[in-house]
Amino acid sequence: MRRSLSLAGAGVALALALTACGSADKPSTAAPSPSSPAPAPAGSSSAAAPAGNAGAWVNDFCGSLTEFANLDASKISPPAQTATVAEKKKAISQLFETLGGAISPAVEKLTKLPAAPVAAGDAAKKTFLDTLKPVDDQIKAAKQKLDAAPDNDAQAVQAAALAFQSIGTSLSTFDPEKQIKGAPELEAAGKDQPNCKALDK
Repeated sequence: MRRSLSLAGAGVALALALTACGSADKPSTAAPSPSSPAPAPAGSSSAAAPAGNAGAWVNDFCGSLTEFANLDASKISPPAQTATVAEKKKAISQLFETLGGAISPAVEKLTKLPAAPVAAGDAAKKTFLDTLKPVDDQIKAAKQKLDAAPDNDAQAVQAAALAFQSIGTSLSTFDPEKQIKGAPELEAAGKDQPNCKALDK
């Protein structure tokens, strides 16, 4: 899952994007970032699927991460310093949409995954959802609030920028690849699976 490493860069870009979103007389300050969830214990699996299905399960797991792993950090660009409030509002809303378009599918597909045939699979799924579900909810709430505000509402833009920065910080400290590489049975099961191979390209 080498491509997933780009997510850290995307998160950094999100945080840096805020330098262009704050008002000149009111510097943007970072909102508290959510604590990184601790990996679930390896033995915390519940109702595991029959042994021998690990390859198929990991293939589906990798498939659920396609949009997330392919998030293009180059698309996470801040509005220009000279942009009007309305232009900044529109730009930040679009950034929320881009990011949500990468995270929401992952949350939906991971949620639908059945119990894994190995404990490490359920632990990895839980870790991803514990990180991505709150971020997905935050993106949706922040975008809805921003879109409902008047185009000239500078405070709404500032609040959205702070939410955006918090989201970026959360993603920049999350290492998806580590969750797989830290579980040898998952890495081995996914070695020849098409969805996992696609993530490695």
